[in-house]
Amino acid sequence: MIKLFVGLITLLLFACGDNRKPNLPKDESDQGTIQQINLLTLSEPPNAFMQALTSGVLMLDSNGCLKIGGNTIIWPFGFKVGNNKNAIYNAEGNIIVKIGDHVQVSGGECADCPKEHIKKLIGTTPDDKCHGNYWIVGEEITVK
Repeated sequence: MIKLFVGLITLLLFACGDNRKPNLPKDESDQGTIQQINLLTLSEPPNAFMQALTSGVLMLDSNGCLKIGGNTIIWPFGFKVGNNKNAIYNAEGNIIVKIGDHVQVSGGECADCPKEHIKKLIGTTPDDKCHGNYWIVGEEITVK
């Protein structure tokens, strides 16, 4: 009788366990997985910065490219996607901005830049998925 009781309790524990996945951002192709972010960053610290401004919502497009307006963003040297896959971190590990934030960033646009020029900036040939006009982020990043 005790074996039957222990068996039933064990069965109930497994049957009623919480098997739900955490509430993570999902892409359209595979529910439950975090969409890959193609983070473009400068390959070395710049010795000068462009001083124009742009603002808008930081968006992740269907190709995993970070954009503000129509521009693909090239982040400063050392920036990365960290543990929070919706956030961009600086070289010191601090969250700077999250996807969906309204931001204002300094820097400058590189409209219709050839891949060779972008390769010099980021150290690799940019993925064909992240193309178009680029915005090279300067020193100022403000979340509004």
